Amino acid sequence: MRIRLLRFLALVALASILTTPAWAAGPGFSATLSEEEKNATGVGRLSATQQAALDEQIERDITLARQGNVVGFAKTFSIRRTPEQASAIGLDQLTSQEVDRLDQRVAYAIAHRPPVSFSYQKSEPQPASDISVKVTRPPLEIHGQVTLEYGQCGDGSFYGGNFDVICYDPVSRLTIAIGASSYRGHLPFYQRFVPPLD
Repeated sequence: MRIRLLRFLALVALASILTTPAWAAGPGFSATLSEEEKNATGVGRLSATQQAALDEQIERDITLARQGNVVGFAKTFSIRRTPEQASAIGLDQLTSQEVDRLDQRVAYAIAHRPPVSFSYQKSEPQPASDISVKVTRPPLEIHGQVTLEYGQCGDGSFYGGNFDVICYDPVSRLTIAIGASSYRGHLPFYQRFVPPLD
């Protein structure tokens, strides 16, 4: 009986942690923008409800990136939105330049991580000349993803895929991303050109 009670309390504690919104710990994305950035991204023209929905969606992406231990996604923030999500945050009210600027700011927020803290280990009190300090350097973080596709277009078919490799240095906070894609077959956006016969 006691073991069951402990399991129940542990599940309740875990559920409360997972259901607590991450944005409750600090200001939302829109609150971190300067007036100039709000004008450049068009966020300043959104209503309070749309800004709140925008903050929630961005914080959800940041949480997913932290849980997956990645610093970016293959597609931009605006492209990953469903029609309902885009309407809720007022993307249709922004110009293409404002959407591009917003995607850049969201990508930076996802890639930005808290400063890395170093731990120093010191030996027992000894003369100053015998004090030793040990600094542990965090290792490089390498992540990646692979996407395979297959489809049909008209009387033909196509196949292909792409991959992304991301390398992140926690010390210098430098991120390097490499991606490539290749497709074969009758692609939807490719139309074969047949020269006319003389």
